[in-house]
Amino acid sequence: MKYAIIGPGSVGSLITYSLNQSGIEPLIIFRTTQKAKLAGMRGLSLQLSNQATTSLRGYFTSYSEIPEGYIDIAFICTKSYDVPMATRSLKPKLKEKATVISVQNGLGSYEAIEAMLPEAEVLALVLNCGIFRKSDYDFMFSGCSKSYIGWQRKELPENIDLVAEPLKPINVKLVKNITPYRWIKLAVNAAVNPLTAIRGVKNGDILIDKYLRTLAFSVVNEVKAVVDSLKIRVFKDPMKELVKVVDVTKNNYSSMLQDILAGRRTEIDFINGAIVGRASIAGIDVPLNKALWLLVKSIESASINSKALFRSE
Repeated sequence: MKYAIIGPGSVGSLITYSLNQSGIEPLIIFRTTQKAKLAGMRGLSLQLSNQATTSLRGYFTSYSEIPEGYIDIAFICTKSYDVPMATRSLKPKLKEKATVISVQNGLGSYEAIEAMLPEAEVLALVLNCGIFRKSDYDFMFSGCSKSYIGWQRKELPENIDLVAEPLKPINVKLVKNITPYRWIKLAVNAAVNPLTAIRGVKNGDILIDKYLRTLAFSVVNEVKAVVDSLKIRVFKDPMKELVKVVDVTKNNYSSMLQDILAGRRTEIDFINGAIVGRASIAGIDVPLNKALWLLVKSIESASINSKALFRSE
């Protein structure tokens, strides 16, 4: 079976580590051959929560170097806004009835992959882990609570064990209906990501600072109201999950904060922005989620423009 990692960043590095622990060396796919060669020369590393550092094993390559109809199982680990481009590039490289796993924050990516790959078996991985980038090739893992993989159809795909088993080293559980878990993760992300990005703090500060904690709980309550209106039955209390995830990843810098600091686009449109959209359809007011969405969009725009100005000078 040919496994592939699309998007060898923070999330891709953790998935690669889990596959390595299961004896699998995946294709690690970069956008260009040059980037793949540079990474192959330098290597990728992941520093674990016990401070040990491991070198990630795989075949550093690019789309142009992979034969058509070659890949059996692919993890798309790019940012949500890069999913359409990554999926288009990946499509001709997949075998018939390949399995593709969406590993993105928020809503929209899983649905986009399903629409673009109607012949594939598309799963969603709800990853509740803290990973951040130390450099282009080095990443740090700060901890995981339980994560989940599954899909939104009645029956699981035949080769599901080939996907779920290699993810057990990072505490991933197989579930039949992934929808409730996606919304619980969305509620947590809606509070943690924008608040840490705006304040410039680690995840743990959400619980330490009483003002941030109060605001985070209120944001989650808004998401819960949307979930209730959609009649989605969740199996966990989103508030308790927020506390649990923040505690496990307390030393992590959220991906949104990392994006802001690096002058990159964030995934705010797919998190709080998506909540605002769903709430509007349901006729529900979510003022805190809307405010956080607009604030991060403003900060994101200023950050990107500052980086562009710095480069031009």
